[in-house]
Amino acid sequence: MQQDQLQNTRHSCAHLLAAAVLELYPGSHNAIGPAIENGFYQDFDLGDNKISEEDFPKIEAKMREILKQMEYIWS
Repeated sequence: MQQDQLQNTRHSCAHLLAAAVLELYPGSHNAIGPAIENGFYQDFDLGDNKISEEDFPKIEAKMREILKQMEYIWS
């Protein structure tokens, strides 16, 4: 994958993560989430919500669900 494509993919993944977290944790707010050299990160103001490593599979599943919905829209 070319570098610009990789950066675009990472940027899109940051948005996808943000959408999943905001849907799963009402009251949370997206802060910043740029693509970086070796991936991406996303910061949130979670308010009273707490996220731990045990939540990662649930968040990933929500990301996949959102992505499938987006694929339907694009096709």
